[in-house]
Amino acid sequence: MSRLKGVNGWGLSLGVALLPMLIATSVYAEEVVSSHMDVYQVIQKQGVETFQPASNVRPNETLEYRISYVNHGTAPVKNLVVNGPVPAGTVFVASSARSDAPADIRYSLDHGHVWQEAPLKKRVVAANGSATEVVVPPEQYTDVEWIAKELLRPGKAQVYTYRVKVRP
Repeated sequence: MSRLKGVNGWGLSLGVALLPMLIATSVYAEEVVSSHMDVYQVIQKQGVETFQPASNVRPNETLEYRISYVNHGTAPVKNLVVNGPVPAGTVFVASSARSDAPADIRYSLDHGHVWQEAPLKKRVVAANGSATEVVVPPEQYTDVEWIAKELLRPGKAQVYTYRVKVRP
């Protein structure tokens, strides 16, 4: 078995800065699954939402990441785990993670070291030593992860999406 190939690094021009993008996955296959990430600028006009491929984006704009997996093989793929990073210079948009296949969705505050279901919580220790658990706003999420509940059947695709907002 080999690590799934076809997962590329992605860059998005954000003003002058370059945002490195990387999709990580826990799928192992014999080169039968391909993945692709597209980034779209979300445009709202008169209550209608449209999308255009993102190239140069500005502060306060919303971007939608679409991660697609296609099974080109003859056997179903199980245990598909999809990770989407929240790029530097952006914040995660609350409740925007979706998929067209049933999946559990988890988030990270530490770039994927620890995963939790929303709402995320962290322990805060006060100066006097007392600890309390606080809910962390989605703007502090660093990554989103989907754990597929269904097999990725031969000849089929699954799409996972999430949104970020470019920081001012």
